[in-house]
Amino acid sequence: RSGTSNATVACLEITDHATCGQGHPTLNCRPADDFANVGIYALDEEGVNIVFRDLDIHGLAATGLWGRFGSLTMQNVTIAGNALSGWNTDMSRRPSFSPTVRIDRSTVEWNGCVEDAATRRPARGGCWGELEKGYGDGIGTDYQGGSWTITNSTFRYNTQDGLDLLYLKAPGAKVLVDSVTAYGNAGNQVKVSGQSTITNNVIIGNCAYFDGKPFSILTGYFWEDATIHHKGDHCRADGDALSVTVQTGVQSRILNNTIVGEGDFLISVGCQNYDKEKPCDSASGIAIVNNVFRGFPRASEFRNQKLARSGVLVGPIY
Repeated sequence: RSGTSNATVACLEITDHATCGQGHPTLNCRPADDFANVGIYALDEEGVNIVFRDLDIHGLAATGLWGRFGSLTMQNVTIAGNALSGWNTDMSRRPSFSPTVRIDRSTVEWNGCVEDAATRRPARGGCWGELEKGYGDGIGTDYQGGSWTITNSTFRYNTQDGLDLLYLKAPGAKVLVDSVTAYGNAGNQVKVSGQSTITNNVIIGNCAYFDGKPFSILTGYFWEDATIHHKGDHCRADGDALSVTVQTGVQSRILNNTIVGEGDFLISVGCQNYDKEKPCDSASGIAIVNNVFRGFPRASEFRNQKLARSGVLVGPIY
């Protein structure tokens, strides 16, 4: 309940025994199914010193973890195969809050996919996206501040973004992403905002991974170009491998990473104040130092015609 502090949840497997997802077009849960919508549900936006350790949260009909915390430490936690999302912090409860979150040695994978209860693999036709009225973020946030530290962790094969911290744009928000591996997510692999340090990561933007797989019903490319082209689940948000935004007066750094991909660009950088009409100033900036960039070839039908880009290869920085 809200305000609970000094609590530890450890050494548990949290799952159900049904192969279904809430609202899935072909694998929707029925009343007779032995399913649970959420693995851990929490409203602890005031509670502090919450610890999740050695947990395996998988195969839920909606979301593995749905909740907010004043402060949370997550160590050696797997959040996998939950039909809508891995961890969803968007609870529509108030305009903003400022948690302290530390995630280490954890894996967030296959969220947005219905898990086969017998095999722990994605069910046939079980992976879906926003166009099918699903979701699919590994970790997704709403507008907030606070401090997020993610280290030594993996974000892979989620049907939307892998790690989505793009809404951490409240004043004072800080993000550290260090020694993280992200790949195979159908949108952006990593997206952050606030004062961020992105260092020592391997980010592989193979955003069309789900295309043609027997466990996938994702369709089309490049959602953000729907107004002039067509909607799509693959390479949503233009499939940029890394997306970083800053606010007025904020300085961020992208250091010592290997970033490759097939989306529109490898890195998308920009200004994103809470007031969308307010521009950033000369005190805002992003330093991009000592990184390895490698753009994959992209089929011209999608990259050139749909995005009006010239050339075959993916661009490094937008």
